[in-house]
Amino acid sequence: MRKMVNHLEKFTVANVSKKLNKINVKISLSHQKPFPNTSLLSHDQFEKKFVKIFPNGSVQGGYAKMIISLIDFSFIRSLVADCYSPYGPPCYDPPTLFLLDLFRYIDAHQDMSHFLDVLRDEDRGRAYDQKGWPFAPCGLLNRPNGFDQKHQRLTFCCFKQCLNLRHKALQSLQSRYNITQCPHIKNQTGFSKHMYVKKHPRLINEIPRVLQGLRANILAQLAAIVFLLKRTFSFIVRITNQFRKLHETNDLAIKEKLEPPFIPKSIQNLIQLK
Repeated sequence: MRKMVNHLEKFTVANVSKKLNKINVKISLSHQKPFPNTSLLSHDQFEKKFVKIFPNGSVQGGYAKMIISLIDFSFIRSLVADCYSPYGPPCYDPPTLFLLDLFRYIDAHQDMSHFLDVLRDEDRGRAYDQKGWPFAPCGLLNRPNGFDQKHQRLTFCCFKQCLNLRHKALQSLQSRYNITQCPHIKNQTGFSKHMYVKKHPRLINEIPRVLQGLRANILAQLAAIVFLLKRTFSFIVRITNQFRKLHETNDLAIKEKLEPPFIPKSIQNLIQLK
C-alpha cells in the first residue's frame, strides 16, 4: 500500500521542485547562445523561492508566483537571440515579455491594459508601451500607420494628436513639452517612426492582416501553454495537500484517494515498451 502511495508522492511540490532544479540546469546548459542586445529596459533573473500552499488549495502569490519560483525562463533569451541586433535600440528582456503575456492569461485578464501600467523608458523619444508601440517625443502614444512587407517593418505616427486635445490636457502636455517648437507639426502625419520586426519581435502581434495566421498561431500556442501549466500546477497543489493531510491524520479515505488507478496489463506493457 505504501509503495502505491509513493507512486503519487513524486508529484508533491517538494519533489517536483527537486526535479525542476535538474531540468532548469539541463535546459540552461543546452541554450547558451548569447543575447546580442546588452541594453535592456527590463531584466528577468530566476530566483528559486519557497512555494506556500494553503490547506484550502490556494497558493501564496497565485499560480504566477508558483511558476516563476520553480521554472527558470532565462533560456528564452537564447531562443530569440537571432531576432535581435547588437546595434538595435534598448529592448525589453525577452523572458519578461513572455511572462507578462503568460501571466495575463494565467490570471484571466482580458486586456493587457488592465494587467499592467504602461512601461516606459526614461527617454520618452525611445519609449514603448506594453505592445511595443513607440511614444512621440512629447509623450503621446503613436498609432500604427501601415506595414512594409518588403522591409518587414511597421510605421507609427503621432498624427498630431496634440492639436485635438482638450484645454486641460493640452496645458498638461505643454508643461512638459513645448508644442510650438515641435519640428514634426509641419509633417502631414506628425512624428513618425519605423519599427523593424527583427529588432522588435513583439510587434509581430501588431502586424495587420498580412500575418494574421502567424498571430493566431502564437496566441493558440500561448493558450495551450497556459492550459497545461494551470492543469499541471493545480494537480501538484491538490496532491501536495492530500499528502499533507495524510501525514497529519493517517485518514484511510485519503489513502484510498491516493491509490493509483488500476491499469490493465496490456496498457502497462505498452507503457514499458515506450
